[in-house]
Amino acid sequence: MALRPNHNQAKSGTGGIHPLVLKFCERENLHLAETQYLLQALTHPTYAFEHSGCGGDYERLEYLGDAVLELAVSDFLYKRSQDLPEGQMTKIRASLVREETLAKLARELDLGPYLLLGHGEDLTGGRNKDSNLANAFEALLAALYLNWGFAKTLAWLEGKMGKLLEQALAGELLSDYKSKLLEQAQAAHQVDLLEFSVSHVSGPVHKPVFSAVIYLAGEKVAEGRGKSKKQAEQAAAKEALAINKLFDR
Repeated sequence: MALRPNHNQAKSGTGGIHPLVLKFCERENLHLAETQYLLQALTHPTYAFEHSGCGGDYERLEYLGDAVLELAVSDFLYKRSQDLPEGQMTKIRASLVREETLAKLARELDLGPYLLLGHGEDLTGGRNKDSNLANAFEALLAALYLNWGFAKTLAWLEGKMGKLLEQALAGELLSDYKSKLLEQAQAAHQVDLLEFSVSHVSGPVHKPVFSAVIYLAGEKVAEGRGKSKKQAEQAAAKEALAINKLFDR
């Protein structure tokens, strides 16, 4: 069940800490001096738009959290995989920082019920959207970094990602959906009919969102989004692979 306290409740019997933040900190045993960062990390842009005095949404924190995550995972891989070449470490890191993986971590934290969402976003299942959960997880990471610094945040993240980190080192998280789709198209003698196209780029300059579309014989069959052209194509290919008998048309 979603928790929906109003931001105006922040000073009511909680020592000045927002009840949503207090509940999350108690559940996760987090000790934070600057709790406002965690509140911001839980605030979706739609909520901030509807509540102009709430103190902002998670987008700036997400930007910082993305950088913290990249460094943390790079640090882990460098220290734990001394025999792996740079290219392989890059692929493994990509499998760990992609939206799907971060959303999985957010679900394991049960982060969805703690998100402050706008009315429409909440009604349309915003608490379970991969994009919202992944963004909030990155923002949460930034909030911890601003409170604790890098070393303690790294230790916390490794504790949460432990199993996934081991799976990634074992190659179990690498998923090249585009290659799988091309292989299926080749087997069906339709690879020449398959086309990948980056349709448009949205979002701010420092954090673009790419959209890729896949066409089969000129017909649009799948679309995906990502932080790079490659991620967007992979997302679109994953959607295409889920289509039953795609190449039997």
